[in-house]
Amino acid sequence: MGNIFSANLTFELYQWSSEEYPKEYAVIYTSVTDKSKFCIFRLSVKPEKLQLRVADLLCHSHPVRFHMEVTAERDKGLFDYRVVRVVEAGTSQSQTFFKDIFNYFCEKRVCGFDVDRPGWKYGSAINMNWEVWHTYTVGYKTNIRLYVDIDCDKMTGLSAKFRGPFKCEGFIIFLEERSGSLIQREVKGKPPEHVSTIVDSVFTGKQFVLFNKGKGSSLGEASHQGNFIGNGNYGFLEN
Repeated sequence: MGNIFSANLTFELYQWSSEEYPKEYAVIYTSVTDKSKFCIFRLSVKPEKLQLRVADLLCHSHPVRFHMEVTAERDKGLFDYRVVRVVEAGTSQSQTFFKDIFNYFCEKRVCGFDVDRPGWKYGSAINMNWEVWHTYTVGYKTNIRLYVDIDCDKMTGLSAKFRGPFKCEGFIIFLEERSGSLIQREVKGKPPEHVSTIVDSVFTGKQFVLFNKGKGSSLGEASHQGNFIGNGNYGFLEN
């Protein structure tokens, strides 16, 4: 495809565990020609809380930060979703009946995060879990797409996994995967420190509560400014 989002990128997957999270993952896209240009997706999972943290430094025009936190609680011994919220900086937000959208332009191409809520129907398909997908538009009808599947099991709590990234072709929801996973290297261990430092760093952005058990889940009504401490220990600090 011949641009920064295709042949000029490397794709890596890291897996490790930390004191707070028994399961940690990171997918990193890195520019072959400029190692300072990268995008890291970090996923931290334990039964009661999940964090998806993204720092996109591939765009020359502006960096993008996206942090999603999902919490679960026990009710009569069974886990259920408690709160789902996002803090972002550098995107524009919109909402449809079945998903929340956080888009941005990168080198004049549309990129973004789609957060699909459970229970919506399209045709005969019923999505029972939360799903996040990040897309880079790399050409006419061609995308690089990474998925995050989030589940809350009644007995074991939250779990999540990456799928992809894949090269996809088509329009919107009719995209078809035209490749296997683009991951070129898998590492049992932490990502490089200079990359982790970026995704763990403090940033200020808008917060959107996508789901709050017992209190409704309107994105528009729940948005407000908020600061985020990115190391995963403090969660969200709300103004």
